[in-house]
Amino acid sequence: MSEIREKIVEIGKEYIGLGAEVYLERQCKSHLKKELSDLEKSDLPKLAEWVEKKASLVMDEDDVTEMAKEIEELKYKTF
Repeated sequence: MSEIREKIVEIGKEYIGLGAEVYLERQCKSHLKKELSDLEKSDLPKLAEWVEKKASLVMDEDDVTEMAKEIEELKYKTF
C-alpha cells in the first residue's frame, strides 16, 4: 500500500468509518480513472473535490468540508 493511499484512507476512516476505503476506491475509479494506490499528489485536489460533492449527499456538510480539506492538504506533505 502506498503511503499516500494510507493517509487518504486514514482520513476517510475518521469521517466515514470502516467503509472509507471502499468509498474512496470508488471515487478514484469513477472520477479520476485511477486506482487509489496509483494516486499522485497532483490528483489530490480533484479527489477532494469529488469526495466533497458526493459525501455531502449523506454526511454533515462541515465534516465533508473538513475531510476534503485534509485530503487536499496532503499534497503539501512529504512522503
